[in-house]
Amino acid sequence: MQANKNVDVFSRLLFVDDEKSILNALKRLFRDPNYEITVTDSSVKAMNMIESHPFDVIISDMRMPEIDGAMLLSHAASIQPNSIRILLTGYADINATIKAINDGNIYKYIAKPWKNDEIIKTVQEAVESKKSIDTQKFQQTSLENRFSKLKQANLLLNKKIKNKQQEIEQSISFLDAAKEELSHTCDTTLKTFASTINQSINYTPKQYTDIKKYLRLINEELKLSNYDKALLDQAALLFQIGKIKCDPRLNQSHQNNSSNSKIKSRDYPVYSEKMLMPFENMADLRRVIRHHLENFDGSGHPDQLEGKEIPLLSRILRIVADFNHFISIQKNSFEGSIEKLLSQSSFKYDPKLLRAFLSGLEKIKKQGEDFCFENIKMRGENISLGSIVNKDVFCQKGMLILAKDTHINANTIDRIKLFEKNNNESLIIHIKKMVVKQELT
Repeated sequence: MQANKNVDVFSRLLFVDDEKSILNALKRLFRDPNYEITVTDSSVKAMNMIESHPFDVIISDMRMPEIDGAMLLSHAASIQPNSIRILLTGYADINATIKAINDGNIYKYIAKPWKNDEIIKTVQEAVESKKSIDTQKFQQTSLENRFSKLKQANLLLNKKIKNKQQEIEQSISFLDAAKEELSHTCDTTLKTFASTINQSINYTPKQYTDIKKYLRLINEELKLSNYDKALLDQAALLFQIGKIKCDPRLNQSHQNNSSNSKIKSRDYPVYSEKMLMPFENMADLRRVIRHHLENFDGSGHPDQLEGKEIPLLSRILRIVADFNHFISIQKNSFEGSIEKLLSQSSFKYDPKLLRAFLSGLEKIKKQGEDFCFENIKMRGENISLGSIVNKDVFCQKGMLILAKDTHINANTIDRIKLFEKNNNESLIIHIKKMVVKQELT
């Protein structure tokens, strides 16, 4: 029987035997284009070959004159652990053969004299076993290479993601800065627009500043959100601009006693709302301003809303605006203004909000704090670069010169110097974190 010619992989076979006739017989038996046959009659030469050339199957006679077959195959196992090792042995060597197999160095043994079918089958099985080992090793190496490439790709991807995140964070930072600058610009524009109108209706910067102070008191008592606080600040600036549409005589006071004047003056919140209609993002602000003259009992204007139908911020603005009117326009004392609030509390004001406002006033009076920032009078050349304006700066005529949160830079200083020179006026600058204490009476 000839060796199987359907072996898929070129296999290298090494035969070691001290009898040349045995070697010739093996060469004839395994003459096949799928096999590369190497033979030697010396175990020493075989050892050198094993150290210098790879073999798939190594077949050695047990009884060799220099180094026995078991020792040779054991050495082969240390040099080429994936090779398949077969021992040729006679019955007299059976004990040594069993020991070699048990030591784990031998795949199989073939007894002499062999049967051709058996030895061919055994070698074919050895070759297939070696192919399986090589295939597993190849697959493992391939997987390791793929894993290594995936690991490198993952590292590269993570680096790209990190770089992209940094780019996104930088873009967000730029957008935030642009948004803040745009917001400040819009705020400044709005304040300039409002200050022009408020100057015409005698709503002075001091009145606006005082209302903001009183709003801060009730804000702290009620723990309002930042959004509501900002909305009330805007309302304090804009709630009276509709008066410019009314009879100019109504601009002299928040309340007027003539019957005809009352009919006209109570309409100014509606005019204020209409003047703000072009600003799409001011729907909440318009609602606050429209309803700030509603009475808690439903007898107010323009929609006769009652109780909690009136927006919360409108109810707050009503209390604060009236209190400021009593002090700044009617020239009542601090205590007298509180009495006037209390005298009208049965129908005008939300009792809960009024208590919160009066509680805030009482706390401030006891602590002796002015809760406003110190007025620092300085000419342009004395202002420090990098300072932040904490309150809107108006000139003596009531026009807005610098908006709150303006960062002082060289251009700002030049503008201030030029204004002071041309108008012979020193501006009052409010710088952040400059707090003073005094009696609020």
